[in-house]
Amino acid sequence: HRTARRLCLTWSVHCVIIDEIDRFKLAVVGAARAALSEGFAEEEDQIVVTAGVPFAQPGSTNILRVAPCAERLIFSTDPE
Repeated sequence: HRTARRLCLTWSVHCVIIDEIDRFKLAVVGAARAALSEGFAEEEDQIVVTAGVPFAQPGSTNILRVAPCAERLIFSTDPE
């Protein structure tokens, strides 16, 4: 939550805290759902998702992914 609070001060960044997950694909789906439900994106748009693997480890951000908002595209193109 601390990172989200700090990033809220960054220009054009909108942070969303989702339930704890154990797979990166679920982080992408959670981000896409949040972007859609909060009106920041539509199904044909793409979003940028950052994450860290292993999850829940401070300072582990090591992934930046441009992903579609449409869940059917996320599940059809991403490996587990």
